[in-house]
Parts: sequence; structure tokens; C-alpha cells
Amino acid sequence: MNQGKSQYYRQAARWLEKARAAYRAAARETEWQTYLGELIAQHRRKYSLTPMLEALQQEREQGETDWPPGLLPA
Repeated sequence: MNQGKSQYYRQAARWLEKARAAYRAAARETEWQTYLGELIAQHRRKYSLTPMLEALQQEREQGETDWPPGLLPA
């Protein structure tokens, strides 16, 4: 993400989903939310990446990410 290569944003978002699961498994949800908030602030100008990060922040109750249509194909 830091290199600004948009072709890797989807892969980064998938890795962040795994990181979120690890934070949850360790009962560190607050730290995850802080980390994600910092990422969103740091990469705010990357218009392709920002919606992916925000989707991770606005997840459904089941713990699954509610990706906007067409954002991350299955």
C-alpha cells in the first residue's frame, strides 16, 4: 500500500481481513480498530484503496466484510 501500486490493493485488503481475524482471536479488537483507523487516515488520498479499508471498518455482525459490489471479486 505504501508504494501506491493500486493493482495490489485487493491483495492487501484480503491480508488485512486475515489480520483482523488474528486480532479478534487474540481479543484485541480495540487495537485493530485503532490500527485500521490509522491506515485509513494515512492512505486517505488513495481513492481505490480507501473504500476497501472502510469496508473492513464497517463489517457485518457475523464478522464478514460487507464489500461494496464489484470491489473484491470472490
